[in-house]
Amino acid sequence: MFGAQNSLLPLAMAAATVVLLLGCSWLIFESVRLRNQLGQAEAARLQKANEAAAQIAAQRSQNQQLANDLERERLEREQLEQELAQEKARHEKAASASGGFGVLAAFLLSAGLVRDAQGAKRLVIPASAQQVRLQLKLRRTVDYPSYRAALKTIDGVALVQTAARKSGKAVVVNFSSRQLQVGDYRLTLSGINTTGSVEEIDSYYFSVVKK
Repeated sequence: MFGAQNSLLPLAMAAATVVLLLGCSWLIFESVRLRNQLGQAEAARLQKANEAAAQIAAQRSQNQQLANDLERERLEREQLEQELAQEKARHEKAASASGGFGVLAAFLLSAGLVRDAQGAKRLVIPASAQQVRLQLKLRRTVDYPSYRAALKTIDGVALVQTAARKSGKAVVVNFSSRQLQVGDYRLTLSGINTTGSVEEIDSYYFSVVKK
């Protein structure tokens, strides 16, 4: 009996060793698998964090660019308004010196805007105004030997064509107050190149109110 037990003891020890080895192998395998999963999860987290940081940086850059564009737009508008006021003052001074009463109504128009933040662009022309000066703000830098403006009703009825001139970053066109009656208008600005061909630059929409 003791001989049989002694003969089974090595088998039991061998079986226990196999079980132990299998258990250790499984633990090592699980440890490696969990480590790989943790590594993959950490890599995915870092990738998402980097993508989020890149998106935030791009958004900040875009916001800064927009703020710069708005500030440049504001400064350009202020400059054009100052030039318009100076031009109006020179005109009134010259009219006064010559004994005339050529009251000038001057307005700044932006291109392509049928409506602005306050609604349709309204030009309130005083009854005393004999001339109306429109300073046309350019959306892009353009240089031509000469310019031409075509005035139409909003329905497309042609009214008058007249020469225009470049003044700084804008183009100036003059009308008599009689040419601008109460109503809605579209003004098309064109440039004439050295060959004489006409190239349309932009359109300006406005409404006229008399007071």
